[in-house]
This record gives sequence, structure tokens and C-alpha cells, in this order.
Amino acid sequence: MKEIDIDSWERKETYAWFSKFANPCYCINMRMDVTDIANYCKKHGKRLFIAICYAVTKVFNGIPGMRYRIQDGKVFDIEKGNICYTVATKNGGFVNCRSFADDDFETFHAAADRDIKKAENLAKNIEGDYNNVSIIDDYYLSYVPWIDFLACTQPIPDNLPESNSIPRVCWGRYSEKDGKKELTLNITANHALADGRDLSEAFIGLQGAFCCFEGFIRGNK
Repeated sequence: MKEIDIDSWERKETYAWFSKFANPCYCINMRMDVTDIANYCKKHGKRLFIAICYAVTKVFNGIPGMRYRIQDGKVFDIEKGNICYTVATKNGGFVNCRSFADDDFETFHAAADRDIKKAENLAKNIEGDYNNVSIIDDYYLSYVPWIDFLACTQPIPDNLPESNSIPRVCWGRYSEKDGKKELTLNITANHALADGRDLSEAFIGLQGAFCCFEGFIRGNK
């Protein structure tokens, strides 16, 4: 993680403007073709959720605007982000879970699968460590497996830059028609750190990963 020199930063004025907002975040929702990545997961016995998480970490880690974070009034480039997400527990509640990024998909999947299975067996709800703002090298990910929605908004705390500087991603259940699988994916980011160009690059990168997932995996080893 490296600190950004705000005074010489090309985003200095944009950062200063949007940092005045109580909630500087905005979002874009986009329909995504997940036919290939879903078929790959079914064929190879992988969790689609984890595969999408892997794609998010790889794509986002290649975009500076998605890596910028605010902590104690300073801006940092985390260089490599991990994933933080919620898992449904056996009692119907939710527990916070964190998995570390890895360049190799098989290693990433195995570790995240273990983390999820461990969390699923917990008989407790989310506790005080939820969205721990002392940890900023994360991407917050949410999955709504019950419905295929067209858009969503994310809950963002006001006046808490450490939290609202962390990009959030949410997606729902995919719908299938004529063999094509589609779902809506939401990306929410802090406008002081990321512009529409950054979110567009993220969507384009993710769609490329989803449409040729096996090639994406090979290219990131």
C-alpha cells in the first residue's frame, strides 16, 4: 500500500470537491452475460459466486480508481485488494467473511470455499467486526441469490471516508433465455476517487472475464 501525494495528484480538484459531500458515492447497474462463466462453474464443480469474486479482484486490482482508499485524511493505493462478503448462517442470519486474493483461480476458489463453509456453520449473526474500517484493502461484495433484479442501491455510511472509499459490488440471480444467462451487476464507488471511466473499465473488464472465463484464468496465472 502506498500513499498518494494529493498536492501533485491529477485528481486533486475532483477529490477536494467530492470529499465535501456527506455521501460522495454513486453507482451504475448493468446487465451482464454470465453464460460462459456459469457453464464453466457447472462443468468443473465450482461456485459461481467465488468465480465472480475472483473476476472482481483481478479486474478491480488493475484499475487505479478502484484501488484508491481514504484513511485518516490520506489517500492510499492499496495495490492489491481482497474480498469481504456476507454468508448466510445455518440459523438464517448472516456472518461477515473475508478471503484473500490470489492470482491462481484454483487456489483462490479452494480458500474461499473453505471460508464460506466455515461461516455457513456458525450459529451467530453479524457482530462488531462488520466492515471493519481499520481494514481498507477490501472490496465489499454482496450476492442476492433469490431474485434477478434490474437495479439496486448500496447502504453507505455518511461522513465515514474509510468505509465509503471502498467499492461495493452486488449482483443477483441470473435469468436464462434461449441458453443465454444474464444478471444485473451493481458497482458503487466513491466519486472522489473513481469516475465513470473507471466504472466503465470495470464493467468492460468483467464482461470480458465472464464471456471467456477459462481464458481469463489462464491469463492470470
